[in-house]
Amino acid sequence: MSSGWKFFLILCCLSLTQGSVNAAEPKRSIRPDATIGTASAVISTAEQLIQTAQLFPVDQQQQLIGAGDASKQIEQTLDNLQRVLMTGGSELNAVVKLNCYVANDDLVPVIQKSLVQRFHAPALPAVSFVTTRLPISEVLVAVDAIAELKPVSASGIPPVASESRYLASSRVAARTLHFISGQAEKGANLPEATRKTLLSLEASLKFCGRSKLDVRQIKCFLTPMSKIADVRSELEAYYGAQSIPPVSFVEWQSTLPIEIEVLADGMPETGLEPPGKLVYLTPPGMSTSPVFSRICRIHESPLIFVSGLYGQAGSNGTQQVETIFGDLGAILKESGGDLQHLVKATYYVSQDEPSQKLNELRPRYYNPKSPPAASKAQVTGVGRPGTGLTIDMIAIPAGIAPK
Repeated sequence: MSSGWKFFLILCCLSLTQGSVNAAEPKRSIRPDATIGTASAVISTAEQLIQTAQLFPVDQQQQLIGAGDASKQIEQTLDNLQRVLMTGGSELNAVVKLNCYVANDDLVPVIQKSLVQRFHAPALPAVSFVTTRLPISEVLVAVDAIAELKPVSASGIPPVASESRYLASSRVAARTLHFISGQAEKGANLPEATRKTLLSLEASLKFCGRSKLDVRQIKCFLTPMSKIADVRSELEAYYGAQSIPPVSFVEWQSTLPIEIEVLADGMPETGLEPPGKLVYLTPPGMSTSPVFSRICRIHESPLIFVSGLYGQAGSNGTQQVETIFGDLGAILKESGGDLQHLVKATYYVSQDEPSQKLNELRPRYYNPKSPPAASKAQVTGVGRPGTGLTIDMIAIPAGIAPK
């Protein structure tokens, strides 16, 4: 079995922060749709969350299950997700956000069919899709997830393995979260760009009073996916003897080799902030923008996870953007939020016109003093034929004055 396969069976190592299982009210799904196993949004008040790595359809012997069969692959992947969550202290029905990575847009209905069987109304998760080349060529689908910590039994789960330095999941202390936008440093090649970008992110973490040890999730947008080993080597060198947080990979189409975003938790060195505090930050040496923040920090606030949103198939770029933001505003209003309290956006674009219109029209919807932290990636597809843009968003309830 190759070392690559061993890396991708990220199922068992755990990074645990101190704290007891939260006793907060369970998640609340907004507009649950049992026909596709998805809610438009999920509200979570949990004090601790589980963030998983990108998981793949492999068995306990690290062999691919369901070669060429998307249905079998998603079933195995969801089995693996269940195992990771239960090992970490959660379960499938506690998932608040599920990110699905597919080899082509036509696989989305196959995945939705499995979601209907695995997730039960009314507690359905928010779900997003992106079409990308995956780290293993035979794999058709992968997922990562965020779930609430739950007091569940892990009896019957196979013993955890310890050979991988890459964590299958991490516990996220949701009291104070730092969403750091994607950063991309130039380099002569992918390894150099990765190394420089990790150091840039480290400087941003230091500005927040955090370090790489406080990172709970890493997402890499890279090109080409065939050189993923270069990125892994740089991550391993950067973390040294320490465990590496859960990682997910997306192939993007860019002149820059890589962009990396991170989620970190923990209190800043400046001390406690008022509950619900929402702060947008710009580290020294970085420019500010009216459409995205470099860092968004929240403290003791519920989170609103929104599913990936789309315009109508066949509509032009302006129509897609306007439909998406219209739906986003309505979903947030129903969830107790609004467009002034956005904390993290992911934009996937696969067509030039919707991408250009997104840049052009975003200022219409955002408060220029408090836009969300964000990453934008040009990708192969957005999970729905006939459209070229999808957005998934994290927000907090309205009524908190951004700083």
